Amino acid sequence: MKICLFFVLFFVFLSGCKEEKNEKDIMKEKNVLGLDVRSLEEFQATPSVKSRHIPINELQGRALQELKNKNQPIAVFCEAGGRASQAEKLLRSMGFTQVSNIGSWREWNSKIKVQDP
Repeated sequence: MKICLFFVLFFVFLSGCKEEKNEKDIMKEKNVLGLDVRSLEEFQATPSVKSRHIPINELQGRALQELKNKNQPIAVFCEAGGRASQAEKLLRSMGFTQVSNIGSWREWNSKIKVQDP
């Protein structure tokens, strides 16, 4: 009886787990959205390519209005990765399902340029 209960609980646990995509998986997506969470001053000084800019201090108020599809792959980045980590956690807590912190805007720009035809 205990073995049956174990397997039932194990199956329920596994069926409830969602597979999270990592950075490599997110970057392979054709419709990945780059989300730059640096300050406006940082963004204006060194813009990121093919991305949306929402500063980290405005993200909670703007995310649901501007990021309509909670299942769209989102690659979050900033100057070095710290604010991107905060943004990733915030977006996940708001129900966004495919969010990945890719670190800095330099990393994003280099990966996007490699993907351009």
